[in-house]
Amino acid sequence: MSRATRKGGGREIEVVIEAMGARGDGLSKLPDETPLFVPHALPGERVRIRTAAKSDAGIRGGVIELLEES
Repeated sequence: MSRATRKGGGREIEVVIEAMGARGDGLSKLPDETPLFVPHALPGERVRIRTAAKSDAGIRGGVIELLEES
């Protein structure tokens, strides 16, 4: 199965970035408490993202739109 077609891929959601992850990605949580890693996002920003891939650590997503700066 390719990374793009794994469960969780393709949803668009709005989140507030809560912290920085260990690898420098913005970190948030989905409503079910699943960790969400968002490259190029900073704590305090509200962003619209598209989920991309699910792993054991959580879900990765890419920024579509910056809605509110930190």
